[in-house]
Formats: sequence, C-alpha cells, structure tokens
Amino acid sequence: MLVLRRKKYAKEQAEKAQRDMQMNAQVQQQSAQQAAQAQAQVEQMKQQSETQRLQTEFQLKEQFAQAEHERKMEEIRLQGDIKTNHIEVASSDIDSDLTRIRKR
Repeated sequence: MLVLRRKKYAKEQAEKAQRDMQMNAQVQQQSAQQAAQAQAQVEQMKQQSETQRLQTEFQLKEQFAQAEHERKMEEIRLQGDIKTNHIEVASSDIDSDLTRIRKR
C-alpha cells in the first residue's frame, strides 16, 4: 500500500511538473508575443515620426523656395524700376541738354 501511495504521489508530482512546464511555456510564449508586439509598435511609431519629420521638412523647403522666388521676383522688379527711372532721368537730362544747346 505504501508503495502504491508513493507511485501515485510520484505520478502526481510528475503530472504537476508537466503542467507547470506547459504553463511556463505558455507564459513565456505570451510574453514573447507581447514583447514582439511592443517592439513592432515602437518601430511603427518611429516610422510615423520619421515620415512626419520628412513631410514637415519638405513643406518648409517648399515654403522657403516660394519665399525665395518671391524675393527674387521683387528684386528683379525693383531693378527694372531702377533702370526705368535711370532711363527717364537720362532722357530728361538729354532733353535739358538739348534745350540748353539750342538756346546758345
């Protein structure tokens, strides 16, 4: 009888150890899956952040290029105005010189 109890106890202990091992394996598997999901989320957030950064950088470069273009166009317009003014002044000077020459 004692031998049967010992065998039964040993069998129960072996079954318990087997259940514990299976439970530990499941816990480890779930933990690994959760860690992998967390890592995937971190990578996705990094990619989204990088995409957002690149979009912002592109928009800023576009705005800068537009502002630079407008500045250059204004500069060209002002240069044209200055040239027109110089031509008008030169024309006026020529006319006044011609008037003085004619009066002599």
